[in-house]
Amino acid sequence: MNNPVQNIRITFHLFPKAGRSYQGINEEIIWVSIGMGIAIAILIAVALCYIMREKCIERREYYITA
Repeated sequence: MNNPVQNIRITFHLFPKAGRSYQGINEEIIWVSIGMGIAIAILIAVALCYIMREKCIERREYYITA
């Protein structure tokens, strides 16, 4: 019978990066997620600034015409 520990050793010798093959993909997903979060935060900030600007313009027009 084959020893399971011996089979594991053979596997690690044949495929030294087994188990770490997705490390680059996971790191890329993390960076893309961070970038998307920053982009969404910037878009929300721009939208809020635009809304506040519109409200200020409406308020100013109200005082000018009153």
